Amino acid sequence: ETHRVASGPRGMMLGAGKPLTKRTLNGLLTAVIGKDSLRPAGYIPENVFAFSQDVAGESNFAFWLPPCKAPLHHSHINKPLVVPYPGMVFVESKGSLTLFVVKGDQRPTVDTPLYQPPFWNVSHHTGSVCTGNCKRPDKSASLLDRIEGWKSVWFKSLFSHSLDEKYGKTTLGKLWQGLDGQNKFPEKILQKANKTLRSVLTDSGLI
Repeated sequence: ETHRVASGPRGMMLGAGKPLTKRTLNGLLTAVIGKDSLRPAGYIPENVFAFSQDVAGESNFAFWLPPCKAPLHHSHINKPLVVPYPGMVFVESKGSLTLFVVKGDQRPTVDTPLYQPPFWNVSHHTGSVCTGNCKRPDKSASLLDRIEGWKSVWFKSLFSHSLDEKYGKTTLGKLWQGLDGQNKFPEKILQKANKTLRSVLTDSGLI
């Protein structure tokens, strides 16, 4: 709170306190950490589950991409594959990307079970994505631009290695080359991650 200083019979005195306004608080934070760190999130689309930003301007967020058909590139496959992807849940936390997949085409709830990501360059068990030397989204960009940036990183990147080639009873190579030109991802092959959306958001400090 703030206090007005006034002159009284016994000298200078503090007046009654008043709560700090939002404008005053923003002014103080701007003076301490710089105006560029205090960006509003802007429009938050329906596929975003959670968003947080600390006083240093570091933001974390989680979003969902529904099932889609898109290219998949790999350094050992001569041409891009056009494959059906399952629904995917991405979490950016402290500049790193985590990925799990979900069944169905409906927006997940916090209790939705997650499944191991059947992709190259991703740990099946932790969901940690190896982005290598890919250009990551600019931290100063808006939430929407950062989401688009991560989508571009994911769909346009050239996968180069496997943290675990085996997935369930198949291999990643057989799975994705067999899905080239298909229309629907075979969800029955997905392996349980023993996590829910709630647990992943909690582990990331988003809830």
